Amino acid sequence: MVLRPRTEAFYLDAYWWRFGRHPGQTAIAVLLGLINLAYMALAAWAFLRRRVPWPWMLGGYILARCLMLTTMYYAEQRYTLEFFPIVFIAAALALTPRPVPALEPA
Repeated sequence: MVLRPRTEAFYLDAYWWRFGRHPGQTAIAVLLGLINLAYMALAAWAFLRRRVPWPWMLGGYILARCLMLTTMYYAEQRYTLEFFPIVFIAAALALTPRPVPALEPA
């Protein structure tokens, strides 16, 4: 659900994966999914490099949210939107040249 492109925000068909019907929309949806994958990879890299403040709390929230979604019978992709701010900040911290002084432990 995390890597699925957010097609409800764009003018894309709900069945975007059917390449024969609309190849352009399928290509855009795949590109959006790859962007999500890049954000998740950068965030994971930031967590592994210990660039994220309070990694036990922020990573724990993402893990708890994913575990909660596995228990739901009708889980929807909109339930993953709550942890995307954490992913965006972690991805930005992965791209910083050195740790931000305000985020370094005292």
